Amino acid sequence: MRKQKALCVILFGMLVFSGCESNQKIVEVQPTPQIAQTPLPSQLEKQPSLVSTATPTESSKASTQPVKSQVDTQASPTPIDMTNQRTLSQYSLDKIEGVLKDDKNVFDVIESPNKKAVAYMVSKTGTDYDPMTLYIWNVGGSRPRAATGEALPTVGDVFWSPNSDYVFVDVGTYVTRSGSLYSAKTLEVVQTFGYLEHVYFSPNGKYIVYSDGMYDSPIQTIKSEYVDPPEPFDLVLYNMETHQNTVLFKGTKTQDYIAIGWLNDNTISYRLTTYSAENKNLRDQVVKYTYDLSNQLTKVDPTQKSPTTDDQYSHIRLSIYNEKDVFGDVWSPDGQSVAYAKGNKKEGHGSVWMWKVGEDKPAQVFEERMFNQIVWSNNSRYFMFNDGMSSEEDIYFVDTQTGKMESVHCFCIQRKSNVSLPYFSADSHYLLFSGVEKIQSMYKMTETGNSHNVSLLNLDTKEIKVLFHPDDKLDYVPLGWSGERKLVYQKINFQTNEEEIAEYELNE
Repeated sequence: MRKQKALCVILFGMLVFSGCESNQKIVEVQPTPQIAQTPLPSQLEKQPSLVSTATPTESSKASTQPVKSQVDTQASPTPIDMTNQRTLSQYSLDKIEGVLKDDKNVFDVIESPNKKAVAYMVSKTGTDYDPMTLYIWNVGGSRPRAATGEALPTVGDVFWSPNSDYVFVDVGTYVTRSGSLYSAKTLEVVQTFGYLEHVYFSPNGKYIVYSDGMYDSPIQTIKSEYVDPPEPFDLVLYNMETHQNTVLFKGTKTQDYIAIGWLNDNTISYRLTTYSAENKNLRDQVVKYTYDLSNQLTKVDPTQKSPTTDDQYSHIRLSIYNEKDVFGDVWSPDGQSVAYAKGNKKEGHGSVWMWKVGEDKPAQVFEERMFNQIVWSNNSRYFMFNDGMSSEEDIYFVDTQTGKMESVHCFCIQRKSNVSLPYFSADSHYLLFSGVEKIQSMYKMTETGNSHNVSLLNLDTKEIKVLFHPDDKLDYVPLGWSGERKLVYQKINFQTNEEEIAEYELNE
């Protein structure tokens, strides 16, 4: 059974939607304090106590009919209990981010996947080179909260767990790094880590996989005479419930186990690098594997046709670097392919290319036209891109295994400096997007006047289902995924200028 839960707030005021304004009459509410009177987040004292938020009420069932099917009943999220309407109206997600944008001491502003909170770092000196403190501001809360403990130096990255229960703060300036895992509820450090390059949350937020090595390891590796870091690297699994680490595979004199990420809740993707020395030259061979948590079995990833080497990888990187007209290049999560644009970066147009490690030359996948950005799926099989900055446009996605390219016409929200593309699910089986329906009315003063739904494309079958249909007053817009099976979307009422954010859980 599919479940949906209303999460967030009804926002009153002028709706700014993809750069288009609604001119409908605003619903009157009691006067609220002005945001401008609120101290900037970096000026607030640390608040160890939690900010209370409204509790979602019981959810209702949603419609999941195919695009061409007639839907009898309209799915509708159940609004949350508005026990403190004034505070919730003032501190919406957009307004919190607006306050943070004006604070010069704030860095790395990241929304939680469920859109209930914003995490960010604060520097007392106004530079991200100095130590910084983690803050979390809950939607509906009048004040942010600060993490306990000392400020962290050289912060590199900040990201949420998929279930929005934790925030990870990455620290370091080298490939071997350290990081702290914070509870979003208490803002206390749950665990500290040392790792190579990155750590990866499982889609359900129950595990972290990473590669770890001991700098003072007694093992004298073959690579130590040629490259840094010299230590062997293990593949390690951290259990979020028990807070225990388990070494899945241990590095040796000739082998490193490097985490790539997750293919689903139970399947880890990693690569095994084997080193050898010939004529005083270091040789390496890279093979991609998967590891199944349920049966503890490992096997060669079927998408890898043959082992690759660092020399092949370096050849591609160097070739792209030396091409002056290449821009927007993004490597796949497994590091085996790169997609990029080739053309005029300043004017934002070019053709789209893909180059796989082990192949002699790249392949063109799309002719030259306007270009914006590239996004890969977690399993590295698909990547998508758009060809402009319009609110309604075609989004193209490429299957790197078959070489086929297809497209969907969708509505894309303008968020910050980029158009927000559709969202790959964590298991790479679905593409979540906002479909366009030609329902126009006097209430919708948008760029095209069209209406928008929440749609789901099955990447295996290419079937599209509309989860929430619009009408002459309502629009539905997806905001992303919260875990492997749960999506987050926004319901917009143009007649009353009301919005709310809700979750919907797949059961397929």
